[in-house]
Amino acid sequence: MFRLSKAAEYAIRGVLHLSLKPSGETSDIVEISREQHVPAAYLAKIFQTLARKGFVQSFRGPDGGFSLSRPPREITLLEIIETMEGPVYLNDCLIRPGFCQRDNICPVHDVWKEAQSKFLLHLKTVTFEDLAENAKIKAQRVQETL
Repeated sequence: MFRLSKAAEYAIRGVLHLSLKPSGETSDIVEISREQHVPAAYLAKIFQTLARKGFVQSFRGPDGGFSLSRPPREITLLEIIETMEGPVYLNDCLIRPGFCQRDNICPVHDVWKEAQSKFLLHLKTVTFEDLAENAKIKAQRVQETL
């Protein structure tokens, strides 16, 4: 079963949080942690990784915190997942040709290969701008039901 690690899930939540902020506005780890229900110490380590990979930048001082290094429309869901997880494979046989001795004879290999291709393409097309817009719509729906 394909399953994201907690680190990848928390990274996605953190980048989404920053994507909902106006450009250049910062959020500190405590704020993000509280609003995204993520342990602060763990989130701080995740944000160090995201900063090293160029997705977020950190600012020191009383108004410090983190902001996105690029506009949300330029950051894809796949980029954040692969930053935290490495390359995504739905099955071991897709790691590289010959990794599985049966990849040339197994009929399921072709199914995995096509499914992975479509899955990765979809994750590449979803941007954090898309996710932020969807989050706003969902928040509005929740408000309307209250």
